[in-house]
Amino acid sequence: MSKEIEEGLTFDFDFTKLRKAVAQCQSDVVPVVAQDADTKEVLIVAYANALALETALKEGMATFWSTSRNELWVKGKTSGDYLKLVEVRVNCEQNSLLYLVRPAGKGACHTKGEGLTFDFDFTKLRKAVAQCQSDVVPVVAQDADTKEVLIVAYANALALETALKEGMATFWSTSRNELWVKGKTSGDYLKLVEVRVNCEQNSLLYLVRPAGKGACHTKGQNGLPRRGCYYRSLDLNDGKTLRFVPGME
Repeated sequence: MSKEIEEGLTFDFDFTKLRKAVAQCQSDVVPVVAQDADTKEVLIVAYANALALETALKEGMATFWSTSRNELWVKGKTSGDYLKLVEVRVNCEQNSLLYLVRPAGKGACHTKGEGLTFDFDFTKLRKAVAQCQSDVVPVVAQDADTKEVLIVAYANALALETALKEGMATFWSTSRNELWVKGKTSGDYLKLVEVRVNCEQNSLLYLVRPAGKGACHTKGQNGLPRRGCYYRSLDLNDGKTLRFVPGME
């Protein structure tokens, strides 16, 4: 990848990279968001398989699976810029992960649904890409004010174009193969504040302001939609037990 794309201001987004990555990857993987536990900044969107998650829990360091090299990737093993694992959260459908971390080096970038049973689906990304009729990339929706990560979904070129035009978080449904304007059915829209692009231009960050009761399609004990999909935390010791995040039961 050119230095101009990684560090410059040329928008040359690669919507095909996810399909290519899954095609060449020798393991089932899911998207992982690494978020700074203190500043709430989203640092990385990468991928993990079962071994990566197991290693992360065992070593206490953010660990991923490299889809290009087909090998375990302990963040910082080469650079020294480790990400210490504070907490692991699981989304409502158990098909993406949120690593809450504390950076232990100079930086993270290489450029200068319902119950508490852990039944994680590492195959869903491969299935989703296989049945999807459009090239897509992962999109993180983060609350612009609280910095809470709300959703990880996917977008194609049309979804990004629609989001920018309408000012609402818009995704591409890989299961229905159609445009998905968040809140169009429920009324729980996510107003778009800003769109950020990662260093390799293959994932997006939507900074949003919720305009409804919540962002997740599941409901809490109060009968209202949960504010985000990452309302369960994975026990760092046994790697199996899920607990509700306080206040998100």
